Amino acid sequence: MTGPVAAGSAPPPPPPTATDGWIDPYDYGNPVSGEQFVGRHDERARLLQRVVRSAEGDSAALVGPPRTGKSSLAQETLMTPAARRAAPRVAPLWITLADCTGLTNLVHRVLDGVRDELNNVGGLYDSELRDSLNTAVRQAGDPAREWDEFYMDAKKALRLVKRHGWRVVVILDEFDSARTVFGRPGYAFEVLRALANEPDVRVIWVTTSRRELRQIVDQAGKVGSNLPGLFEDVPVRCFDDDELTELVGRAVERGVAIDVPDALTALRELTGGHPWLSTKALSDACFMAARTGRVDWSRITRGMSRFILGYYDGLCDLLAEDGRLDLLLEILFGPQLTANVPDLLQLADIGILVPFEGGYRAFSAHFSDYLRQRARTTDASALWSRADVSLRDHVDTTFRTLFGDPWDAAVEWDKPSSTPVLTRLRQARDREAHSLGLLASADLLDFATPLDVWFFIELYWGLFQPVLGPADPNAWRPKFAVLDRVHRPLATSPTGAVSVRMRQNARGYCTEILEKLNRSTAY
Repeated sequence: MTGPVAAGSAPPPPPPTATDGWIDPYDYGNPVSGEQFVGRHDERARLLQRVVRSAEGDSAALVGPPRTGKSSLAQETLMTPAARRAAPRVAPLWITLADCTGLTNLVHRVLDGVRDELNNVGGLYDSELRDSLNTAVRQAGDPAREWDEFYMDAKKALRLVKRHGWRVVVILDEFDSARTVFGRPGYAFEVLRALANEPDVRVIWVTTSRRELRQIVDQAGKVGSNLPGLFEDVPVRCFDDDELTELVGRAVERGVAIDVPDALTALRELTGGHPWLSTKALSDACFMAARTGRVDWSRITRGMSRFILGYYDGLCDLLAEDGRLDLLLEILFGPQLTANVPDLLQLADIGILVPFEGGYRAFSAHFSDYLRQRARTTDASALWSRADVSLRDHVDTTFRTLFGDPWDAAVEWDKPSSTPVLTRLRQARDREAHSLGLLASADLLDFATPLDVWFFIELYWGLFQPVLGPADPNAWRPKFAVLDRVHRPLATSPTGAVSVRMRQNARGYCTEILEKLNRSTAY
């Protein structure tokens, strides 16, 4: 028992905790290199072959969703001391394009960076080269200097750099900002193309961006630039199983009591191997293990909910800017109204979609659940949406009136043949509830296909015949088969895209359903 603290004396220090002196094995806030860098063997090899090991050097574009490690890949491959030692005649520069104030400022930073890089490695022993770079850098800061004169002097200096055997590689990080940084984007793209394309200048650009270069150029307006043609895309997607295993292994190497198979199973479902989300989840797991001696992945998932949903919201905003969010939702959940196979393959190429059971899904099961919930509030087609929602509401209201709320247990007792369908719908509902919590839907019919809805209508045809008619339900069965075929997501059957005629028929059936439902409410 301790006595009272004497007046004016300091209180005793707090008791030590299990996390005192603990060092997090993971860094998920900034680009990483060295021992923190994981995998990417194929991407590094492609980038090195393109930029460093080709005869003259060629430009490359690192493209992928936010936070998949594009900047880390560029840094680890080209900027580390080991990378510089492996390519001693390469002068690598790092420029964050979003920090530039325009084209002149970008070229100024290139010249200034080349001068500093060569000076650091003793490459400015030649007075002609040194004077040329110093002059160009100085003139870039002169507001009275005409662009054309400065541009010619800049190319002269870069020619001398190449003539002395140096290969200038410029990493342009955050290249998505090009459309806002450059006052005249079309002209700026042509300058970048000229600096890369002129054999006696040959600046090699390595861009990192969330969009393909062609999309960035197109968003800048009708500029008609051939710049993307000089680049090879290097997609930076989620980690594969080997890379995810290596990432989890970092915790084991630090002595963290973490079960590797359990961690891999949880990460595959929660993050799909997304580098940033996986690293954050593992950081939380290590902290939990240090404090409690065990890892509870369901608790980690709940704790990361706001973090993950914030990422998903930002990613969807990015896709919506390009008009690709609606295509993604249509590909994943139907109906097949506008999306086609090239749209699917483009989203798969950048890692938004991944191969799964003969088709495709979103990069993680958790992201798929989020997108399904979002799809319910997105009108891929106003006509389809009105017909779909109105019919589901009619069936749901009819069952609630007859059986009460919830109605599924009463239907199952009354019609045992409904058990397989109801079981499948409950499983889908429960999975979404486990994944999204309060954001999940509680309505069983939200998880039903058109054929599922028809199953319940036909099961109780006596209730629905007065509205849908005619007396024989066989007239509706082929129509719902068409609606189900059009509703079937392209992601689950990439080779089964629906025809234009089938889409037209589906629109006609939607119109017929709406007319009958509207007629019934008018009486």
